[in-house]
Amino acid sequence: MDLRLGDGEGLELMAVVMREHPKIRIIALSQFDEDIQAHRALKAGACGYLMKSEATEAVLTAIGTMLRGGIHLSPRMAGRSTLEIGAELRISPKTVEMYWENLKVKLSLRNAPALWRAATLWVESGALETEDFASP
Repeated sequence: MDLRLGDGEGLELMAVVMREHPKIRIIALSQFDEDIQAHRALKAGACGYLMKSEATEAVLTAIGTMLRGGIHLSPRMAGRSTLEIGAELRISPKTVEMYWENLKVKLSLRNAPALWRAATLWVESGALETEDFASP
């Protein structure tokens, strides 16, 4: 879904579609800076964010990631790997993964995309309402 629509706001439409049809999977496509818009798109329910300037291969990769239940972000937006996080915190990558799994359980989130959405909301507003992010 393009975030810039003729008559309306793509993020608003995305939120409405996700509310009324929660099983639909959407990838946001935009010319807007991903630093600003990617977290808003994820909050609205997107399973990924692509810049219009990205190559066709990136679109295919994003669709594949979405179909496997993941969230697609550019490597810059996706953050660090479990190996990098573990090295910085001086813990093993398996421990990082264990923390992610524990977070999903404690927050009653079904999967990694739901955890990403909850984390995005927390970073943006400091509020964490997990029922808004649980995947169907």
